[in-house]
Amino acid sequence: MDLPDRLSVFGPTRLTPVTLAVLDALAAHREVHLWLPHPSDGMWERVAQAVPAEVPTRLADPTAQL
Repeated sequence: MDLPDRLSVFGPTRLTPVTLAVLDALAAHREVHLWLPHPSDGMWERVAQAVPAEVPTRLADPTAQL
């Protein structure tokens, strides 16, 4: 079975180590996008502070307009 070039996983509230390993293996050969729940502004601020500055924003992503 062939898979598409880009896979999206929508709304997981938790990912098991096995699931993460499968997604990691898939990501070696194609794009894998995780669409995670956004629980609160406070949580988002904590995540944003933990992300290194060199991570590109979505607007800098060439696929943003697709």
